[in-house]
Amino acid sequence: MEKFHGGKVVSFRLPHETPIDVLNFLTDLKEEHQRKFSSEIADRFVATMQEELAGKPKKKFDKSLSIPIPEDLTPEEIKYLQNHRTKAIIGQLLVQLLKDPTAEIKINSSEEEKIINKEEPKKNFVNDQKLQSFAQQNFLDFDDD
Repeated sequence: MEKFHGGKVVSFRLPHETPIDVLNFLTDLKEEHQRKFSSEIADRFVATMQEELAGKPKKKFDKSLSIPIPEDLTPEEIKYLQNHRTKAIIGQLLVQLLKDPTAEIKINSSEEEKIINKEEPKKNFVNDQKLQSFAQQNFLDFDDD
């Protein structure tokens, strides 16, 4: 196998699983640096290799997941998806699906109750005297005829 040397061309493919934000960042870099894009990427590649050689700890596994959202969502739907409670519920669903894909999906009841309470405020029954007397006169006939 041939050894690497300065000026050697190194080519590689981006993995299919490359996060969209990384792809967007690379696109922005390419637009910014244009003809010098490969030099910029080479500098970053060499810097990363030097960090590994220096023994800097590798980046720990990122405990987040980037999921692209459909482009046809309304701003309200996007805002709802960015809410920390919504993200927590989606996280619970993912964990349940990973553990047992065939099981019934259950959402944490306290979270579910909070969401329901915020969406639909409870209406208290109003005991209106006029309404009660109207109902007694017209609908409630307790006489045995």
